Parts: sequence; structure tokens; C-alpha cells
Amino acid sequence: MYTKLQMVDASTIEDILSFEHNWRHSENIDRVTGKSTVDKSLRSSKQHSLKHHPKLFKQVQESIQSVTSLPVTLLDLLRYDVGDHFIYHYDTNKWRKHTVCIGIKPEDYTGGELVLRQNGIEYPFKLNTGEGIIFDSTIEHKVNKVTSGVRYSIIGWTNHGGKKDKI
Repeated sequence: MYTKLQMVDASTIEDILSFEHNWRHSENIDRVTGKSTVDKSLRSSKQHSLKHHPKLFKQVQESIQSVTSLPVTLLDLLRYDVGDHFIYHYDTNKWRKHTVCIGIKPEDYTGGELVLRQNGIEYPFKLNTGEGIIFDSTIEHKVNKVTSGVRYSIIGWTNHGGKKDKI
């Protein structure tokens, strides 16, 4: 169902957090129309693409690939403030095969657990700094509401057959 591994070293995480970020509200994609909207009742978080920092993007990409042997095509830094969450959802589309989530400083926030659900059973995770989990994008998952502090994480996807992830 999932694999949990140390994926990125703490110094790389510190480098990522030291940059100025252009945060934008995370969008929800309608699976039927493909239209993007911001609906904070479904998902309230902010994101910043690591592609704005090519050296760090490549460093994280190579770190993940070195432990999983899977090519990661898209990496975002996510920020969840107090009250932010993401309801149960799937990351499936015609490009995405696996979802990768990497923890950042879990001691800085409460709540905000990543929860995978399969066959009605919930599997909650609070990932240590640089620790990652990789799972099939068809597995339903959510992020619980952050109750204090700020939750950062890195999220990424592997794709089918090397096709470009267009999301």
C-alpha cells in the first residue's frame, strides 16, 4: 500500500525553507470539467512550485529517485496554517502514478496528519523531517486540520511512461 523512507536530508529542507516563496492558494481540479477552483471547504492550503528553484528541485528529485528508483516530475512545497486541511481525495489523473509526500519539522505544528484510507481503514502519519511516504495515487488520502503552528511538506508525483505531468 505504501513505502515510508528517509528521502531528503535536513540541510536541503533548510535550504528550501530559507527561500522567499510566492505562495498561491491550492486549487481543486474538477475531474469532469478539468476546471480549477479555490474552495477552502475542500482544501485550504498554499503551495509554491519547487521548479522556481531548479537546483533544489533537481536535488530533491534526485534524492527521491535514489531511494525509490522512480522519476518524480512535479514537486511543490505546501503550507498549511492553523485551520487548514485537505479532505479525502485521490491524486489520480492520466499522468500520475504515485504520490510522494515528505515531512518537514513535525515538532512545529499539531494536527495536520496525513491519513491514507484503504478498505475503510485509516492509516495516519506524521512524517519526520525529510522522511517521505510514497503510495499509489489511487489510494484515498487527506490532511487533517492543523490545530497549531504551521505545517510544511513537499508533495510530488511520478508519472506513467515518462509523460509530462500537466497539472
